[in-house]
Amino acid sequence: MARHLSTKRLYQLPPDITIISSVESPAQNRIDLTVETPPQERICPHCGSGNCIVKDSGRMQTVRHLPSANRSVFVTFRHRRFLCKDCRTTYYESLDWIHDRLRMTTALVTDICLQFTEMVSVHEIAKMEHVTDNAVTSVFDTISIDRPATLPKSLCVDEFKGETGIWNPEREHFDINKFHCNITDGSAGVLVDVLPAITKDYVVNYFMQYPLEERRKVKYFCCNMHSGFISFAIPV
Repeated sequence: MARHLSTKRLYQLPPDITIISSVESPAQNRIDLTVETPPQERICPHCGSGNCIVKDSGRMQTVRHLPSANRSVFVTFRHRRFLCKDCRTTYYESLDWIHDRLRMTTALVTDICLQFTEMVSVHEIAKMEHVTDNAVTSVFDTISIDRPATLPKSLCVDEFKGETGIWNPEREHFDINKFHCNITDGSAGVLVDVLPAITKDYVVNYFMQYPLEERRKVKYFCCNMHSGFISFAIPV
């Protein structure tokens, strides 16, 4: 038991998980763990009923985890499936230590998100976390920041060069924009929001989401001579 506890602490796994096996592959620079998870509460995500039974043994699933000993770590576990006897739907048990959309543990996703607060590239983060560049990008794509609730008294806008875009549902691909718009609080000197386009229509539609009372709170507006910026600087 003492060995299991020390091993779990080494790999930073939840305390209720039991490590069944650990295989190190120096040539591949990775560690493979097979774990056993305790039974989870059987609450149907569709109807909220607790009248659920085990449908089958589920499936074996492998996810990425925090690196250890300067190596990638992969965790394999059995993901059980339940059947709700009330609404007759099946579902896989919910595990809070596994990300709901990515094949990673929440600990790894959190660690990668913390790296985004530093001035480092995607490739550098991937090297530190012992994952691929695509894995880091997939974590970044899950981050969604709501539009600020208020506008600053001193509103400043400017463009910067980038390579992202806006999803076009009709053409089913991203319309790439070479320039984006940053919105800052001129008095506080902090970034307020970032827009993926600098066109008049896009920026006007963004600010029109704010009620008239909120837009009237802006007393100072600062921008360059870009026609898209000047066009929406209209007194309200």
